[in-house]
Amino acid sequence: MSDEFDETMNESETGDETPVEPVATPDQIFAELDATVQASVPEGQFITFRVESGQPIYVPLEEGEAGLSIANAIIRRGLAVSPTTNAFVESQPVPFDTFVPANTVVTLIGMVKGG
Repeated sequence: MSDEFDETMNESETGDETPVEPVATPDQIFAELDATVQASVPEGQFITFRVESGQPIYVPLEEGEAGLSIANAIIRRGLAVSPTTNAFVESQPVPFDTFVPANTVVTLIGMVKGG
């Protein structure tokens, strides 16, 4: 009886079988996510902002720049941050006028919009 039920669940009213979507494996899902992230990473030197929304925000540096202040990186990327947003580098709180070299990851905790 259950076999008959399973067969009728896969048929439409016309008797055609409904195509079954293959289920992605965890490896396939992670590979797809990794490809998406890697595609968004700019070439050359950059600063990375980590924000609460999860997606990293990359700020490319111009040729010859060794880094930027956090405030200038925010401006260059067109971000809006609330006055209560805090910046952290290597888990240490830092002011927005802190110069950060290329390839630095800056974590912004608070409201960040744009990008």
